[in-house]
Amino acid sequence: MNELLTTLFIYSAVPVTAWCLYMRLYNRMQAAGVVDSPDIQFFLIFTVYGGWLMVFFILISKVWTAMMYLVLVYLILAAPIMMLVIAISLISDYKLSGYHLWAFVASGAYTAICAFLIFVFIVALL
Repeated sequence: MNELLTTLFIYSAVPVTAWCLYMRLYNRMQAAGVVDSPDIQFFLIFTVYGGWLMVFFILISKVWTAMMYLVLVYLILAAPIMMLVIAISLISDYKLSGYHLWAFVASGAYTAICAFLIFVFIVALL
């Protein structure tokens, strides 16, 4: 019963917290009058980093579920491509505001880290 409550708490607390933080960031961008605000990009960035946060909490609590395999497939296969697209879309806009810059850095860093890990994995296999 305790494992079920822990799992339900992680699966609900992390997304709700991420949504609240995203809405706070969105409201700040709107209040600051950011031109062409990267709100969709930030939402996708929050889903990726929030997914890794869920993986971390699930690993600590040792209540791995089948849903976490789907999250990992998303984070390993789809998220790097999505973050690369976000970084490319923000190349020309990152000078517009600090929000654009941080969205560019967050998506570019994720893509670079994934590319590095793939390279290390391939070299380790050789």
